[in-house]
Amino acid sequence: MQWATLAFLNTSLVATLDEWHQTFLPSRTGTFRDVILDSSAGLVAQMAVFALIRMSSRVQYSSSESSESRYSEPKVHENDIGRTLSSLFPLTPFE
Repeated sequence: MQWATLAFLNTSLVATLDEWHQTFLPSRTGTFRDVILDSSAGLVAQMAVFALIRMSSRVQYSSSESSESRYSEPKVHENDIGRTLSSLFPLTPFE
C-alpha cells in the first residue's frame, strides 16, 4: 500500500502545482475545486488498480491445484503487478 499512498500524494502535488500555475495564465483560472477533482480521480484510479491486482491474484489463486494453498491468503508480488498492468497496457513505448 505504500506505492498507492506515494502515487496519490504525487497526484495531489501535481494537481496543486498545475492549478497554481494556471493562476498566472490570463485565459485560465486555478481553483481548489479542480485540485480536489484531480486528486479524487487519482484515488479512483488507485482503487481500480488495486481491484485489478486483487482479481488477478484471486484468479491465479483459484486455478492453483495445491490443496495446501487453498487455505492460505494469496500473496501479490511485484511480478503479479507487472503482469496485470502489462495485460491492461500490452504495448509500451520502451519495448
